[in-house]
Amino acid sequence: MSARLTAIGALLLCSACVSVSWERKLRDLPLRPEQYQQLQPGAATLEDVLAKLGAPLDVWELGHGRFALAYGWEQNRELGLSVSVPVTQRRSANFDYDEINLHTYGIVCFLSAELRLESLEEGRLHELRAMQRRRPEYEEN
Repeated sequence: MSARLTAIGALLLCSACVSVSWERKLRDLPLRPEQYQQLQPGAATLEDVLAKLGAPLDVWELGHGRFALAYGWEQNRELGLSVSVPVTQRRSANFDYDEINLHTYGIVCFLSAELRLESLEEGRLHELRAMQRRRPEYEEN
């Protein structure tokens, strides 16, 4: 039975159009540990963070005057496969598969309302953001 399926598969692929693509991209250079390891929670200020790391990739509010600065870099790999098999003279069966791995790694600096570094976390930015992100709070004057 498996020999028949293999033969049928081979015949279909002989008459099929097969396309494979692979692409890899790198965006932004990773920060070197010596750039941020000197930033001590409780001692470093917003000015220290910006002086050492520059402009952040993203900023978000955490509530109660706290906020986070994210610094990251991306590696993007895409693998695709497309197969088209003619079934009749005017019809064909198509199959597409795309795999996209998008990983944005980096560090997030969590700052207090007094603009002091509370903590610095490393990892995937979307995971760090999900752990800490809160809706902005409304403060009455």
